[in-house]
Amino acid sequence: MGPNMYPSASASLLSNHKDESLADVPVEQLIENADAFAAVFPEKKYKIVKKLQELKHICRMTGDGCSPALKRANSGIDVAAATDDARGASDIVLMKP
Repeated sequence: MGPNMYPSASASLLSNHKDESLADVPVEQLIENADAFAAVFPEKKYKIVKKLQELKHICRMTGDGCSPALKRANSGIDVAAATDDARGASDIVLMKP
């Protein structure tokens, strides 16, 4: 990954309760400069994917459960043990670990 990792606490960047250290940074800049987000709730994942697409990025999502972000992404990757809904929403299913 890279140095710009945002944990779940920083996922509040998409709400009115931004982390104080990020308060002066525009949401678009935070999302565009992020290397990854961790432990983000499904509705925040969807907002991140949507915002990246609005900024003309191609988005790929991975997951093992059905989420709106997985469906919204340009490309979805799932694992064989994922739910039927998640596999159905994915473009690629990984069969072996």
